[in-house]
Amino acid sequence: MGLMCQSLGSNLPKIVSSEKKDMDPLLIPLMGILLGFFAIGAGTYAKVQKEKNQALGSQIDPAVLQAVKELPQLRAENRKLKERLQNVEYIVTSMDKEILQLHASRKENREENPEEDIARLKRRLEDGSNS
Repeated sequence: MGLMCQSLGSNLPKIVSSEKKDMDPLLIPLMGILLGFFAIGAGTYAKVQKEKNQALGSQIDPAVLQAVKELPQLRAENRKLKERLQNVEYIVTSMDKEILQLHASRKENREENPEEDIARLKRRLEDGSNS
């Protein structure tokens, strides 16, 4: 049995190499034919997709077309509104700073008397709970 395996093993590379040489003349034309089928299929697929896109283009909802036309105007309006919002934010934040400065100056002008502040807060709480 060992002799049989050795004889098969030595013949195996010769068989593979001889089959490989015999397939080369058939492989090139076969690949050419397959490439042709692929090219025809790809061209047909592209044509069908193009026709679908054209058909969908004619079926677009008029409301969508109107929205697309209004888009630049809406963007400009959005930009203006953002600018106005920034101006309002600036005004509000600058007022906060002024209020804080005013509060600080009022606090500096009066004497620091914690008992007086506590009594004033107590009166406010009592007035608020009585209402």
